[in-house]
Amino acid sequence: MILPAVKKITEENAFCNVPEKMMYCYDCELGRLGAEAFASFTVGAEKADADAFVEFFLDRSLEMIDEIYSVTVLPNKIRVGFRDARGAVNGAASAALLLRKNRVSCCNIVDYPSCSYRSVLLDLARGLPDIEDVERAVRYMALAKYNRVHLHLIDSNGPCYVSDAVPDFKYLAPAGDRPANNYAQFDKKILEEIAELCDHYAIEIVPEIEIPAHGYALCEAHPEFKCQVNDAHSWTICPGNDDIWDFFKKLIGEVIEIFPNSQYVHIGTDELEFLDFAEPILCHWADCPRCAALRAREGLADRQAEFYYLVDRMHEIVTSYGKKMIMWNDQIDISKDVPISRDILIEFWRIASPGRGPHEGCTFNKFLEKGFRMINANYPSTYLDKETYLSTEKMRTWTPFNVPEQAPEYADQVIGGEACAWELGNYQEYPFYRYTLPPAIALVGDKLWGLGEREHNDDFKEALSEFVFGSSAYVDVFKCVGDLIPPRSNERFSYVLPEEIDREILAKMLGKLQSNSESDAIEAYAWLLQKITDTVNV
Repeated sequence: MILPAVKKITEENAFCNVPEKMMYCYDCELGRLGAEAFASFTVGAEKADADAFVEFFLDRSLEMIDEIYSVTVLPNKIRVGFRDARGAVNGAASAALLLRKNRVSCCNIVDYPSCSYRSVLLDLARGLPDIEDVERAVRYMALAKYNRVHLHLIDSNGPCYVSDAVPDFKYLAPAGDRPANNYAQFDKKILEEIAELCDHYAIEIVPEIEIPAHGYALCEAHPEFKCQVNDAHSWTICPGNDDIWDFFKKLIGEVIEIFPNSQYVHIGTDELEFLDFAEPILCHWADCPRCAALRAREGLADRQAEFYYLVDRMHEIVTSYGKKMIMWNDQIDISKDVPISRDILIEFWRIASPGRGPHEGCTFNKFLEKGFRMINANYPSTYLDKETYLSTEKMRTWTPFNVPEQAPEYADQVIGGEACAWELGNYQEYPFYRYTLPPAIALVGDKLWGLGEREHNDDFKEALSEFVFGSSAYVDVFKCVGDLIPPRSNERFSYVLPEEIDREILAKMLGKLQSNSESDAIEAYAWLLQKITDTVNV
């Protein structure tokens, strides 16, 4: 077994003779893409001109299915076939994972995804992550056959990068242990390097800005963007100020320039207000004279109509650049008619709770009934920042098509799902991403690729160990932490009580981790198991 689990495999009663020196070759440009991905997954792999152990080739005999690939393991050779760029990288991932096994069975694999949209959100705006952590996450995503990465670039404390298009829009708050100034931002060159890495793996970037809420830094830079009321909150900007459209046109143009291969732009649109807070965070549109003038001029009945007007204006900007738009769902009152374009892709994360947006009569299924296409990022199932959200147990049965509840006749409108790593660079509060993100990427990726219910048996755990660490020799690490995903906590490092941990296994796994550096995750897990050891020895 490998992760994601393959759809079609025929095994032979023979084993492959794997050479000590791993050589690969390819016969076309798409093959080069797959071969270079394979080399990044496989320690010591080198290019040969021809007749190498691993061959990448354009396989025209494969069905006309996006991202399809084949892997044929022969006694003295592995052949990886594909029809497109994603198929080449997918085949490279499967070949690399097969070669991480102690013995490689001769077999033939033909495989393709169940979901056309498979993504992870990496939050770069609320705590700036080290670029190495972003690159590590992208490599794991490629190995798990994701085809998109959602980069959350802007939040209430500002953009994660230094903008040339809107240079006064700066980062206001400390990011992790960095100073509270614009040096807590990526240079645009760093984002371009991330784009280049994603191109290397044929992973499409979905860049996200944020409008109209999460606006503290924007209103600090442009106080005129606040609503015209006394003591106006800076959370939500004012659609009545026509200058905001020129600002966002410049900003989106710059983002598209940084990520030219992206077909989508995500505009946010979540969380307009929090009336349920002890000190409410307000959206002032209903009381703002400038918003009232806008509603009168455009014939907008109320604040909800003003929200849809904003969505339409942003849709015009995004499509003017030849791109498609994505938005969060929670401020759409889907219980009523929704006058926005159905070519806007809706990312579902929750129905708003009372005081935070429309909720009565709103469901996931209503979006489908009204003709929207959906990405399923339902937060209790797919968010990674809290233990009460995504879990090993939930990933046994979850698919984008069963939670939240939805009618099967609309299945074609649900194009996939997304795991969300919020505050990736907030190392003070969320230091655990370095060891929880790799297995979570594998578990969610497996479900987006194949959908089937999973038994987390010994074969599955060995496959996960091969995915995370590069070898099944580390499978007992999961015994030490008590789950396939370690605790997401600053205080607890294992689900196993200290007095119940097998100290012999713990010492063995810690020793192996400390003596090896072949996997991106090994250093992080060595740190984790040392913490568990310290707890046990107290």
